[in-house]
Amino acid sequence: MGRPTAFDRNEKLMLAMKLFWKQGYERTSMQDLIDTLGINRFSLYNTFGDKQTLFHQAAALYQEKVFAELLRPLLDAPPGTTGKDRILNYLDNACQKLCAPSGALGCLMQNMALERGQDDAMLRTLLQQQHATLENALKAALEDAKNEDCLATPPDTGQAACHIMTCVQGLIFFRKAGTAPDKIRAQFEYLKTEIQNG
Repeated sequence: MGRPTAFDRNEKLMLAMKLFWKQGYERTSMQDLIDTLGINRFSLYNTFGDKQTLFHQAAALYQEKVFAELLRPLLDAPPGTTGKDRILNYLDNACQKLCAPSGALGCLMQNMALERGQDDAMLRTLLQQQHATLENALKAALEDAKNEDCLATPPDTGQAACHIMTCVQGLIFFRKAGTAPDKIRAQFEYLKTEIQNG
């Protein structure tokens, strides 16, 4: 019977996620992971597998923790919240997180897509799932707003959901590239104005 691990697996996985988020995949060595997680090489491989397997687990944790928190205003709104308010609250939440100092790291999944999306089929699958989840949540909120007569000019909800998602992804990229938070906030406000007027 194997000896149980003497550490919290989820805690170590969170440390790995943050390291990949900060440094990227290629710049993160196995020695970096050993040093950051504070466990030996055998324990790391025995618990998480090789570097790519560990990264996939870290990416799944990112979706479970970080991405889910971004989705919360769309999926877990108080009773009586309109579809339009859910979208505006989502944008406010995303803007707040992106303009915080940690926002300069960008989005782990977007960073990894740019770095290794062509070479990692599982990463592409995770990204497709993430984008589909966000797009469907936005579309559902837009459908509700349309039915509630909250929009002056009811849009094609599928196109509008894709537009909002694309704009937010673009702002995440620009924040990662060094755009000042004030400019990011201004663009979020412009996007909110588009929704409020449409």
